[in-house]
Amino acid sequence: MKGLNIVNGKFQKDGVFVPVEFGNKEQMAALENTEKRHTSFKNGLELNYTTEVNVIYSTVFKCLCGSSIHLNSEDDTEDDPSCLLGIEKCYSCNQSYQVYKDGFKLMVRLA
Repeated sequence: MKGLNIVNGKFQKDGVFVPVEFGNKEQMAALENTEKRHTSFKNGLELNYTTEVNVIYSTVFKCLCGSSIHLNSEDDTEDDPSCLLGIEKCYSCNQSYQVYKDGFKLMVRLA
């Protein structure tokens, strides 16, 4: 059961418009609430927001045969390029490469 609201300048309760009753405390409270909300919007209402950052790591290097090998992080929740580490193969010539970290650098060598 919903409370009393003001819709298009009329009191509405449970989806039904109700007549104005002088001295009705519920209607007076609904009117005060509407005035407060209106004043808030008129003066500027601060919005709360959340921030979501998705990080996707991506790099490309050339195979010995000349083909490009693309590395992309599969998991956008990772905050470290370590998600790119592992063995990668060239689709053209099947040459294997090892992707590894050396300090803060992402490196690649023949596997």
